[in-house]
Amino acid sequence: AVRLDTQGQVTDKFNTYVRASRSVGTSFYVHHISDDQLAVEGRDPKEALSAFLDFARDAVIVGHNVTYDLSILHSELQRLGMAESGDFPYYDTLDIYRRFYPNLINHKLATLSETFPIDHQPSHDAFDDILATAGLLCYAVKEKIAPATAARRASLSMYLPLFAPFSRDMARFRRQSYQDRPIAIIAAVMNEGGVKAWYESHRDASDAAHHIDRLENVRKLYRIAKETDDPAQDPRDALAEFLKLTALSNSELDSMLARDPKIPIITIHQAKGLEFDYVFLASLEDRVFPTFWSVKKGNIEEEKRLFYVAITRAKKRLYLSWHQGIGNQRYAPSRFLQSLDSQYIEVR
Repeated sequence: AVRLDTQGQVTDKFNTYVRASRSVGTSFYVHHISDDQLAVEGRDPKEALSAFLDFARDAVIVGHNVTYDLSILHSELQRLGMAESGDFPYYDTLDIYRRFYPNLINHKLATLSETFPIDHQPSHDAFDDILATAGLLCYAVKEKIAPATAARRASLSMYLPLFAPFSRDMARFRRQSYQDRPIAIIAAVMNEGGVKAWYESHRDASDAAHHIDRLENVRKLYRIAKETDDPAQDPRDALAEFLKLTALSNSELDSMLARDPKIPIITIHQAKGLEFDYVFLASLEDRVFPTFWSVKKGNIEEEKRLFYVAITRAKKRLYLSWHQGIGNQRYAPSRFLQSLDSQYIEVR
């Protein structure tokens, strides 16, 4: 991390290594940070994260796709039993450049750094990426954000009273998401956010079926959140997993395939209710499917039901695969494979 002053100049730097609990493996060939180096220079994870929190305190965090980094930060803080949530105010240079320069070929950090006149280029050294991001932030502020200050303030004075209540609700839901399970967040959004009340109050004879379907979709959302929630996960991580799960509905998938036939890569939950001529199930290793946590808790029944859903999506042929391991690390095939009738299996 770096700290910038109001002129965009670097006033302070933070750069540290965390002592790893396992080998860096083949990532050494990308980042050139070895196990030996981390053993010498790496700090205790709690100590390193505490130092970063002190460095970042009272600051607005800026990064490229920074929500990904903040989610990792939050997960690590919770895993280490640290009180901080990692819920920083932030801006994302990825969002900024998508907004102001929508017609670029892509908005990757490397592409932006080559396109715009900044002093630093990203590399496999994370600190180079930080300096490149800082350069892109300063460029966007100078070229797009600062010149529009007066117009932006005029819009705020006009529209802020209309959007302020909604903004306060969203801020409250965000804070709640760090403490409550996903099903509680859904209930809060539907009830306190007024979604359920709106559907119930806008019913009419000509559109009754539509509103019934919408409310039934909400009830399905509750059920999925309850069935898939892993209490061992931190609430915020559980919510992130739930959002990934529900990101692609069956109707959207059908529509997508009709428009542009291709091989869909989807989760088992997303495949419920669908059928395909050919289905490939990958990574069927024990403690991946069923998961490590379900095995540890002795509760794999839901995983077993998901496996049944997965294998029954195939109409003509089903391909099952697993990874045997790399180096000294070996993986066992999923225990669910033992339940399949051998007369229907062809091993390759």
